[in-house]
Amino acid sequence: MKQDYILLKQIGITLKNFYYDIEIAGYIIDAVKNKYDIETLALRYLNLELTRYVSKKKETNKQLDLFSMEEEKDEGEQEKAYIYAYAINKLYPVTKKKIEEQGSLELFSNIEMPTAEVLAKMQYTGIYVDKEELIEFGRGLKLEIDEKTRKIYELCRTGI
Repeated sequence: MKQDYILLKQIGITLKNFYYDIEIAGYIIDAVKNKYDIETLALRYLNLELTRYVSKKKETNKQLDLFSMEEEKDEGEQEKAYIYAYAINKLYPVTKKKIEEQGSLELFSNIEMPTAEVLAKMQYTGIYVDKEELIEFGRGLKLEIDEKTRKIYELCRTGI
């Protein structure tokens, strides 16, 4: 939802009242797993391998944009957007049921989703930083790391 918020905001649409985010749902269901992307969740909960349905013509690391104008997208990107939308639609009832079964619906609805909305707004707006202060802070951290590394090596040599 955060990416959708930012993409829509860039074209003048403000998304409000976040309701469902597939990646957050996946995390709530099983926080021990380390992947919550659509492909992984579709395989895990629907036994649906999305990569079989997505054209391999042009693989890039570019962020998928579900909201750009149709004529601006290449055919593979459109196909991927349709397949992802289908998967999210199929994952919604399955993941919602799992969240309800483990008693986490309130956590998901009243904490995680509102937090995602706030984080999306923060990410879009950004923050101001004092560049010099940030550089100085980084230098201080590096000195601390160097000192702790030196102490670790020293302790290893003495056998303590």
